[in-house]
Amino acid sequence: MKDHELFYQRLLQEAQKRAVDRFNRHLKSPDERKVWRGLTIGTITDEAIDIADNEWHEYYEDEGWCGFSISWQRLSYKFEPIPSHFSTAVWQEIGDEKILQGMAYGKFNKSKSALYVNFVERSFAPTYFKGGILLPILACAEEYALLVEAKEVRINEPLDASIYERYGYKAPDGDKRAKYLAKEL
Repeated sequence: MKDHELFYQRLLQEAQKRAVDRFNRHLKSPDERKVWRGLTIGTITDEAIDIADNEWHEYYEDEGWCGFSISWQRLSYKFEPIPSHFSTAVWQEIGDEKILQGMAYGKFNKSKSALYVNFVERSFAPTYFKGGILLPILACAEEYALLVEAKEVRINEPLDASIYERYGYKAPDGDKRAKYLAKEL
């Protein structure tokens, strides 16, 4: 692994740690802690890709989601060679089982002033995470962007803008036709 690849990998790990620390500071009640119990955040692994590509599709039809037109394996070929890519997988331990709850890939623009989150997907299995995987994924993206000194995080072509608006993301200058939502850091 080259020095610059290791540099960005360490920044991403630090961003994930900061996101977890932020959650832990804000979880006050036993009910809040119960919802988030067993949740871990890391980078996308071969195991996560295998689960997303081979198991998640079993539950798509029930929820009206057909998945992306590209597999997570193909996405990994696209994003992994980029040293500064954004990669986050959200796992949850339920009993003795480790469940993949969601994943996201993204990359910075050329000037590294904005981190684009290009692909986000959650599990639709009966054990899906009730607390919502967007919160930890967006927290990781925002922390990573801050560490790289980017000015904003952008959600590229969101399927439902209203979901991201809850987290402070909005169309640039209120342009509803924009292909991304942004949040200034």
